[in-house]
Amino acid sequence: MRPIVRSMRRRPFDFLVIVLTCLAPVACTTSDLAEPDDPNDPGPGGDPNPNPTVAATVVVSDASQPTGIPSLEGQLAFSGLTVELWDGSDWVLVTDQPTTAAIALGDGAADATLAQTEIPAGDYTRARLSGSGASVDLSLTLDDGRNIAASFAAPSDQTLVAETDVTVSENDDGSRTFRIELWTIRNITLQGGQLAITGDLGTVSAAASMQASVVAADGSSPGIDVTGTATFSDLTVELWDGDAEEWLLVTDQPTTVDVAIGDGTASATLMDFDDIPAGTYTKARFTAQDAVADVTANLNGQDYAAQLRPPTDEPIVIEKDVTVVVNDDGSTTFSIEFEMIRSVRLQAGPGGMILVIDGDLGSVAAAATMRAGVAAVDVSQPATVDVTGEVTFTNLTIELSADGEDWVKVSEDGGSAVVTLGDGTVAATLVPVDVIAAGEYTRIRLTATDVVIDITADIGGQEYAAQVRPSDSGPVVVEKDVEVIDNGDGSRTFIFQLECVRAIDVQRDAGGDNIVIVDGDLGSGQARVG
Repeated sequence: MRPIVRSMRRRPFDFLVIVLTCLAPVACTTSDLAEPDDPNDPGPGGDPNPNPTVAATVVVSDASQPTGIPSLEGQLAFSGLTVELWDGSDWVLVTDQPTTAAIALGDGAADATLAQTEIPAGDYTRARLSGSGASVDLSLTLDDGRNIAASFAAPSDQTLVAETDVTVSENDDGSRTFRIELWTIRNITLQGGQLAITGDLGTVSAAASMQASVVAADGSSPGIDVTGTATFSDLTVELWDGDAEEWLLVTDQPTTVDVAIGDGTASATLMDFDDIPAGTYTKARFTAQDAVADVTANLNGQDYAAQLRPPTDEPIVIEKDVTVVVNDDGSTTFSIEFEMIRSVRLQAGPGGMILVIDGDLGSVAAAATMRAGVAAVDVSQPATVDVTGEVTFTNLTIELSADGEDWVKVSEDGGSAVVTLGDGTVAATLVPVDVIAAGEYTRIRLTATDVVIDITADIGGQEYAAQVRPSDSGPVVVEKDVEVIDNGDGSRTFIFQLECVRAIDVQRDAGGDNIVIVDGDLGSGQARVG
């Protein structure tokens, strides 16, 4: 009699009519009283579950399009998120456990699935998202062209709740999709460097930041020609915010920067930072654990080179004015001009000439050196034999000496060089040495862990080709006289002659194979040839 009882509850006046009708001498069954249009009461033989469930998916998209914002990018991130749907009388929890979701801000094209479960059948009109943690990261362009970035985060003890309409659609497979459309941002205001957004999450604010970069140039003009590079190690950069009256660190971590010394036309980007709060900046401060200036200066027609560093174990601190430029795209450039060298002078020191510079690094002095290069020619001309080929030196070091006893290394460790065999008309630069201490040198010494001679020789009308290594298993050491040439532009060239092949011979071994034997500056060596 369940339908009759329900009818009594729902239509008390019909109760009398139904009773009277059933007392009449006609057949009457309870099925005559059922309401077939009730989806939760299927009648005899139907599903006894009055509250069926259907496979369903809950998705969310963001339709934030605040007026006056030509472009908007970013995302809303939830942690500890739960989702509920309103069925007209109660909220139904549709996430089986708190989850994490990231939802792209913008035109709603990107959807994030928040739940995929079975949801009780019913009519749902609202959705509620509750997150134990929520944050918004966004970048946007204002009507005036400025690019702004900001990050918003709800306090750790605050639950963010967004309540909005839900659209229900039934899919071809009988499942349903519940689509929630958020308006994370309905309105944006910028005032006093603070960006405030109002939307489905309420109103939150954060410090606005503008896309920015910091660049440095050098305007050294000491009245003479100077070139070079200043290298800062473990460098941090700060800007002075005149509004907040504090230094703002604008490098995310210590870095290494090279700044060209010269006329200021070359700039070095110190950072490419997206997060400098809007404000009024007037000064920049650079703090480096080490600074080195490699300088070449022309004094009285002579080029001198020196490597200078401030004589202190303390960090180097340079404070300069900063020029702020707002670019056409709304980004900001902070420009700083160094003056590493305001004056240069040369003075005599106990071990030779001293180069002294005054500038942003303070007063710094170092031993002056002259530009120089090391070159070699090979004059191999074994009697009655034409030879061609080349010699390759591996893990090469080069030293110079004025007395044959005290040696000055003038090459970097682990270098290599190739020298052409021949009549001495071809010179090969063994190392690109830029700075060799001034002095008179008479001897040069080459040391290599491996030397290979690739040689072709015409012996008795027969041509032989072989790859020969000196038979000595230790490092190959070659010591020769050196000639010093002043090139006229202040640089010097140290030239020495090699004779890698003084004699060459071919012999047959016991097996009948030809053996090429080579003797020269590199010692003796032999190799089997066909």
